[in-house]
Amino acid sequence: MDMRQDAMPSAAARMGLRFEGRGGEYFNIWILNLALSVITLGIFSAWAKVRSRRYFYGNMLLNGHGFDYHASPPRILIGRAIVLAVLLGYGAMTEFLPDATLLWLAGGAILLPWMIASGLRFTARNTSHRNLRFDFTGRYGGALWAFLFWPFLAAIGIGVPLYPLGHRARLEYQINNLRFGGRAFLTDISAGRMFTIYLAAIPEYLMLAFLFNAGISVAAPHLRTALNLLPDLVIYYILFSLPFVAALVLVYPVVKTVAFNMAINETSMEGGYRFDSTLTPWCIAWVAAGNLALTLATLGLFYPWAKVRMARYVAGGLTVTGPADLSEALALPHAPGGAFGEEAAGFLDVDIGF
Repeated sequence: MDMRQDAMPSAAARMGLRFEGRGGEYFNIWILNLALSVITLGIFSAWAKVRSRRYFYGNMLLNGHGFDYHASPPRILIGRAIVLAVLLGYGAMTEFLPDATLLWLAGGAILLPWMIASGLRFTARNTSHRNLRFDFTGRYGGALWAFLFWPFLAAIGIGVPLYPLGHRARLEYQINNLRFGGRAFLTDISAGRMFTIYLAAIPEYLMLAFLFNAGISVAAPHLRTALNLLPDLVIYYILFSLPFVAALVLVYPVVKTVAFNMAINETSMEGGYRFDSTLTPWCIAWVAAGNLALTLATLGLFYPWAKVRMARYVAGGLTVTGPADLSEALALPHAPGGAFGEEAAGFLDVDIGF
């Protein structure tokens, strides 16, 4: 059944997200988290993560009500300890048993889809709104297809033109397995439109690469003097690749934002709820670039304000249309999920949305 065809209840309301956090407030939380994490050699980092998420979730308001994050810091700490042990084990394997490295990597590839699915489930089940929990029902096979199969094709070359389908598969896996109060989310992303997004980005990418290349050509003599201690081959590689990398850094957020808008605008939830995203791609890139520049210029001290700026902008572009009273949704029994999977997924930069 196509939930977008459901009749909209007469009491439907358009509810916008609003982020009320402030950079100064989050700075106090962030600097204390950082200090205690350093003093405790990273042990406090699990509590720091929970404190930060509770601040952001609590200040993200939908229809006047914030979200809650319920994860247990000790469980996250155990998960991080396991991830650290895995990384140390890999380092030891490459150092002392290099012939077994491929076997270790193969085991990691088999484990990766489970870590991603478990991580998404852990985050969802520890998130709530008005005492109703989220849930994630994605299985190992879906994560294997979305997060391993398509990247593998791209890595061996034959799948590069199919990367948009991989992006589509990852978005659909994350959204279609999400639940809130027992009600399912549903999206059906057009493959053709996803291809169009990537094709439209090619001229922008080439134009930016050309502009960056022109700028580097003008600055090349000065760069050559500054880098004269490096081998010529390394200098040539830097000067040749830098324009393309810089262009990609700017274009990728644009592509990601347009794809995100498309996915959200095609998403609905049982009960007559529909979602809309009006994020402006180049504004996202501009905010991200400004945040990066100011964070580097202040040696990292601007980071809390950068997080708040992005959260406020993203929240302002998202709306939900449906019955204003969410209390009628039926909550599913919830379980705490696995901390190891959640930490591993976070380490690999696998998140829903932004």
